[in-house]
Formats: sequence, C-alpha cells, structure tokens
Amino acid sequence: MLRVTGGTYRGMLLHCPKNIRPSAGRIKEYIFSQVGEFTPGARVLDLFAGSGALGIEALSRRAEEAVFVDKSYHSILSIKKNLQKVGIESNVIKADAIRFIAAYKSEPFDLVFLDPPYNDYDPHTILEAVEKSKILQKGAHIVFEMTAGVPCPETKKILSNSFRTLGDTSIGIWFLPGL
Repeated sequence: MLRVTGGTYRGMLLHCPKNIRPSAGRIKEYIFSQVGEFTPGARVLDLFAGSGALGIEALSRRAEEAVFVDKSYHSILSIKKNLQKVGIESNVIKADAIRFIAAYKSEPFDLVFLDPPYNDYDPHTILEAVEKSKILQKGAHIVFEMTAGVPCPETKKILSNSFRTLGDTSIGIWFLPGL
C-alpha cells in the first residue's frame, strides 16, 4: 500500500498493483515541493499511471482535473479503485502512453507526470514524443521519473528546470515556455 502525502486526502492509503513500482513517498514529496505552486487549478495528465498515485496526489493538492493513462488492465482497475476510494470521478484511459501522446488532439495539460517502467522505455524518446505532441499547454510543467544514472534528456522546445537523483530514481522537471 502507498499513501497520499499531502492535501485533502493526505494519509489515505491507495491500492497498488503487484507488477508496478510505485513512486515512494519521499519522491512524491520532492516532486510536489518543486511543482506544488503550479498544481492548484491545473489540468493534469498522469501517463504510465500505474496506481494513479501521482494524479491523485495532484487532485489532493487542488488540481482541477486529472486524466490517467496506462496500458495495463490491472493498473486501470487499481486507478479506478483508488479514485472511488477518494470519491473522485476522473477520466481513466486504457492505452499505450506513447500512442496516446501521438494521437492526442484535445485540450492541452498544465502538468504532466511521466513514470514509465524504468527499463522498458527510453526517456529521450518519450520526451521527444511529448515535445512533438499537442498535450502541453504553454507554460506547462513535465515531471519525469527515471532510473538513476540516465543522463538528463534534452529537447529543443521543452526546457529543463531541474534534474535530481534520489536513491535509484532520477527526477527531471521540464517546462514549455510561453506564458
């Protein structure tokens, strides 16, 4: 089990599927110490959502809405169970995150969480897909969890704000200038 670390649902236990690596509490606390000021009122996209913990954490901290995307049936069930537990209705989409990014044409997001399985995806490829997509609002922030030791990915339009390693996890935060 994992916990919501802040906001309205602080301390609430969330269900986590057996086959995923959830974001540790200290990782979530670090992330929201960096992007917390951008969370209230934000449209949030939680890609590779797993248990939905990052999106639910954002909702707990007054994000306006969150969309959850994962290709795993067990993750989708877990996300729905966790949303029901906290009493939130949200859009949960069973899809491959990379395909979702490429096909997305609707309203862009203010805050995007990327937490793919560490060894299954290349961080540079994912960030390039995000850069080419329509998912980002001008001024949007991207939070990317990846395995420690991976160099900080770079893009042309999305600028790196910070890159830090905590244990076996590196956390990169980027933003799309424009506001």
